[in-house]
Amino acid sequence: MSHRSIVILGLNRQAKFLMLPLPYAMASVALAVLPFMWTKILWWPLTFVIWWAIARVYSLQNPNGPVVFSTVFEVTFTPFATPRKKGRTYANG
Repeated sequence: MSHRSIVILGLNRQAKFLMLPLPYAMASVALAVLPFMWTKILWWPLTFVIWWAIARVYSLQNPNGPVVFSTVFEVTFTPFATPRKKGRTYANG
């Protein structure tokens, strides 16, 4: 029972790209590429190194940050996603 297969262990680990958790890597790339696409200034892609370093330091401090963020986001915005009652709503029900 204590033996876990390599496949299960591989599926349980967090996806990484550029030595960062995938959401941090996507944010780093977006912070460098989107301003470049909007402004066409060539030094924006060079800021990727800065964004990557900030994300790397943060991910070393809190490797489960994307999981925490997604959980908070899911719990916070679930009431807004549910359909509202038609008609009057009262404070007591």
